[in-house]
Amino acid sequence: MTKVSVIIPTYNRVSTVLDAVRSALNQTYASIEVIVVDDGSTDDTAEQLLTFSSKITILSQKNSGPSLARNNGARHARGDIFAFLDSDDVWKPDKILRQVALMESYGKSMTCCVCNAEILDQANVRNTDAFGIAGVKSQHEESVWLNPGEVLASRFLLFNQVAAIRRDAFVKVGGYSSRINLLEDHDLALKLASVGGVWGLITSPLVIKSNETKGIGVECGKNPLQHARVQRVALTGALESGLIRDAAMRRNMSKRLRSNASEIQNEELLSSPHRLDRFRGRIGRASSNIANFIARRSSPKVKTDEVILKNRPTKDEFNHD
Repeated sequence: MTKVSVIIPTYNRVSTVLDAVRSALNQTYASIEVIVVDDGSTDDTAEQLLTFSSKITILSQKNSGPSLARNNGARHARGDIFAFLDSDDVWKPDKILRQVALMESYGKSMTCCVCNAEILDQANVRNTDAFGIAGVKSQHEESVWLNPGEVLASRFLLFNQVAAIRRDAFVKVGGYSSRINLLEDHDLALKLASVGGVWGLITSPLVIKSNETKGIGVECGKNPLQHARVQRVALTGALESGLIRDAAMRRNMSKRLRSNASEIQNEELLSSPHRLDRFRGRIGRASSNIANFIARRSSPKVKTDEVILKNRPTKDEFNHD
């Protein structure tokens, strides 16, 4: 039976991490180990985690950020599949069971499997879902995703909480980047999609993500300029990693970087106290919109980032082990 390592980084989230751990321990899939990495918490996280006794492995480290915490957990993991869970989110009981079943039905060529997630607002009411935000659609409940790289290069898909990743692929891309603490999951997803293989796609929301708790990602999302700058760092780092060689992926990522540069410039102008700068910014955006419109009308309409799927295979149909 394939062993799954669940890795939960946490920092000062004693109010939510216990529920996250319970959702991992309550999975209907039997062969699971749960590793919690306490990233230098100063609240009573360490004490409360001890209530789980021998059911989990607890690692403690000096506060170094979520990327290094996840990599630390991965180094101590014994599973063939890694699944990461943020300490303020929870999984539905059959999340791991369904992902492993889909990955095993295809074989080792399926390097990753992602499911949908419910996104809760600050009142803990379902607001939307991760696939809806990313524009990822499938008429099938379970599918084989044939071009994840092209699609992810053109948009963001919630990744940390929804992914199950084969250990070999995670190691091959070097795990999470230690350079960034925001959009590190997007960076990892792009690199994983670039190393070959197909992905599994499950349309049911098997993850519940809450935006109620404070964190660097939530706070950054409230600041358009900061968020745009973080996107630039993540995209540039992924491009410069040397792993992404697919022409369609690089083309889509370069297009996003150009759009990102324009967004940063506009946000900087809008935040300027000088009205002349604001006026120039409006003129610049109008000119840019006109140029983009003319370019779209004159260029061939080739959709390189459509989600290409096929229905879930049977074990007899595919055997790539």
